[in-house]
Amino acid sequence: MKKACSVILCLLLCISLQFGVFAEGADLKTVVPSTHEITVSYNYGGYVLHDGSRVANGETVTVERFADFGLDIICRLDSHLESVTINGEDVTDLVVNGQLNLTKIHTDMEIVITFGLCSGEDHPTTPTDPIDPTAPTDPTDPTDPTDPTDPTDPTDPTKPDEPHEDPCTHLSMSGNVYLDDDPFPGAHLDIDGLGEIVADADEEGRYAIDEIKDGFHVVTVTDENGEVAGTSEFAITVDENATEVTVTVLEDGTQLVTVPENAEHIYLNFTVNSEDGTVIIGPGEAPVVPEEPTTGGIGSLVTDNPIISKTGALIREYPLAAGTVFMLAFFFLLFLIARKKDEDDEEPTRA
Repeated sequence: MKKACSVILCLLLCISLQFGVFAEGADLKTVVPSTHEITVSYNYGGYVLHDGSRVANGETVTVERFADFGLDIICRLDSHLESVTINGEDVTDLVVNGQLNLTKIHTDMEIVITFGLCSGEDHPTTPTDPIDPTAPTDPTDPTDPTDPTDPTDPTDPTKPDEPHEDPCTHLSMSGNVYLDDDPFPGAHLDIDGLGEIVADADEEGRYAIDEIKDGFHVVTVTDENGEVAGTSEFAITVDENATEVTVTVLEDGTQLVTVPENAEHIYLNFTVNSEDGTVIIGPGEAPVVPEEPTTGGIGSLVTDNPIISKTGALIREYPLAAGTVFMLAFFFLLFLIARKKDEDDEEPTRA
């Protein structure tokens, strides 16, 4: 029996070795996809650009395998970028100056971008998002304002306000708009296309904007007829080591505006190139305030003298006392004149 089992095992071993020899000469093939799909989702609070075009919430973008992929993230004035995840993994640290740049894509991706309010609260989910009106309302969303029974609702007015660090940096901005080398009167600035940051240049090309945030922006300049004259992308970043506003051009052409940490107002000039429609951004200067004209000479010495100014203020405050003093001074002067005259009349007699 043992011999029979040994013979059977030997036969099985021989057969298996033959299959191994046949497999040695076989070609094993694996199908590698030539493209990958990247799905981009985001909530209310901003929107996303890819290659200069707006990406709809939930849209899928197809890219070549091992190609690079980038997103420009634009926030509303009341919002900031809270987090970015790729296939569930937090990659917020990869976002620099409002831009997410990925290299050598080798798999499908689901990118989820979350915006938060600058006040520290979460955005309520709403189906009336002007950026994406198709965004559904999640009935299980703890931020759903229609759920009054949710104890975790961060907008619950019965919850005490907790202090938070405002993640948004708001600035006012002004400067000049030029068309080539000349002022661009009537130029219209539209930043980010949300209708929140707009300005019209005056007859000398000067503009003023009440509020703008740090982060990525797109500026569109149109003329008085509404025709687009130029567009450009720029980003504002705050640097604690900066002492003045500077503008540098990044490798992708984005113009990076660096602002000192405690700045509340910045001056930027926008110069439109009429040939190619590009917009060059550069630091501006505060307008020169003309000094009030002075009379000069003795008149200025009198009006600028602090003693005389104080005396005038006292006269206006105490007119009766001032009148009395002037009368006494007048009579005293007459007395001196009369005395001097008497002395002059007596001198020939003495001689």
